[in-house]
Amino acid sequence: MHSSGKGASASAYAHGEVGDELLMVRYQRGDRDAFASLVRRHKRGVFNFLARLIGDRAMGDSAAADELAVQVFLRVVRRSSEFKQEARFRTWLYGIARGVGFEHLRRIAPRKPAEDASVLPVELESLPQLPPERPEPSGSAPERSILDRSILAAVESMSLEQREVYLLRELGELSFKEIADVTGAPESVVKQRTRQALERIQQVLGDFEEYQRELK
Repeated sequence: MHSSGKGASASAYAHGEVGDELLMVRYQRGDRDAFASLVRRHKRGVFNFLARLIGDRAMGDSAAADELAVQVFLRVVRRSSEFKQEARFRTWLYGIARGVGFEHLRRIAPRKPAEDASVLPVELESLPQLPPERPEPSGSAPERSILDRSILAAVESMSLEQREVYLLRELGELSFKEIADVTGAPESVVKQRTRQALERIQQVLGDFEEYQRELK
């Protein structure tokens, strides 16, 4: 009976029937399956957020973002006692991811040794495909490939302040208030930076439409 109940619980986790916040609370109480489910749900989003925040695409591989993604989930494990059930897990998670990304960008000297990812908690050791793999771009048409590259280039050309709010909004799916809480900037400033970021994206889309017209 106990084994059957655990299997049903794991199945519910896999199908997203249990909210992130409850999963985190269950992990705090010792349920490792709950943590594994959180990683599976959020690893790709965290990886993409970090890769774009630090401009990893221009580096030719995903090594830096891979390493940072591991650091994020290590910190989730080590700071799990800090999470409060009334908080939104996604906001808390992306706050940690933002901190990890900014530490990387600052390149503090002397550089502090990274948390040793070779000695992973059992929760992380048991998970396949961690760090998250980079998702394949949708569509194979040359025009779509050009558009995807153009949008990524536009994101990387944003100021760091614009880029972080854009990524927290688009990839983290945070509200303006949540972004303000994570970044420490007033909500009005967050909205202004988001507007500026969207203007850059819209400029890229306009250039792409012009490119398409020239092909006809």
